[in-house]
Amino acid sequence: MYDVWWPALLSVTIVVLCGIYVWEMSKSYRKVAKLDLEGIEAFANPAGEESRVDNDCYDLFYSKVYDKIVQPEARAAMEVQVPLEWFKKEGRELDTLRVADLGCGTGLHVELYARAGVHSVAGYDRSEAMVTEARRRFPERKFEVGDMLTATLMPAGSVDLISAYYFLIYMTPDRRTMLRNIYLWLAPGGVFVCHIVNKLKFDPVLESASPFVGFSVQKYADERITGSAVTFEEFEYKGDFQLHGGRGTYEEVFDFRDGRRRRHEQRVWMPNIDVLTAEIQGVGFKILHHVDLTAIGYEYNYLFFFGR
Repeated sequence: MYDVWWPALLSVTIVVLCGIYVWEMSKSYRKVAKLDLEGIEAFANPAGEESRVDNDCYDLFYSKVYDKIVQPEARAAMEVQVPLEWFKKEGRELDTLRVADLGCGTGLHVELYARAGVHSVAGYDRSEAMVTEARRRFPERKFEVGDMLTATLMPAGSVDLISAYYFLIYMTPDRRTMLRNIYLWLAPGGVFVCHIVNKLKFDPVLESASPFVGFSVQKYADERITGSAVTFEEFEYKGDFQLHGGRGTYEEVFDFRDGRRRRHEQRVWMPNIDVLTAEIQGVGFKILHHVDLTAIGYEYNYLFFFGR
């Protein structure tokens, strides 16, 4: 009897939960999060509305709210573990690996690499505010302000593993220069690991706005859900991803309690996966491996490994 009713009950439960999820997302599900913004001004012009594009979004204010919005903890552990396990299977000792994390943000991946026992690790980000926050959070680690389009960011052949997580590969129109630099910085036999998505099917809803962490039911929705909404004590946050062919934008709006509004627009350049991997191979890389992140709730998200 148990074998009969238990699968049926489980199926009904899944259907009900999926229905609740879609209903909640359709009405812009929100949950409250607390921030420490004492003494931090969110506006260059405190009296008016403000709009920022791409790199200009990443100022002191954003460095303090970024992790609460994006919640990198949900995937960072696996993003670090997967390439390190691959190196171990290839016979490399972790305490010999030199690692660089591009677009390190507030530094979590660098901290996790260090805890795993790599020989050395450094984080690089073009936002001075994000690097300052990373140094505050993890003062024992190395973080540098720098642009991945600058060949002198690090010495040639100086690292064994370079990682680029959370859509970084899409955030510059001059991707070829970035890829050539990465190839230059890697030692022979080094590996470039980057986050790649199916642009038409990945779930753009942020973890902070999702009722169920690490679970996407986009396939149960009539239309793709692209918006995120979160209530903070200081402001209402809304984000929305829009794709137009090979170009995309992620727009953010912060509506403060005093009536002021701050807008962000992050542009992305998103070719299909086969086109993007061909671009990467075009500078000399070889595809070694890829890992599907569906197992941790990120369907149509992948980590690709490219060898020098």
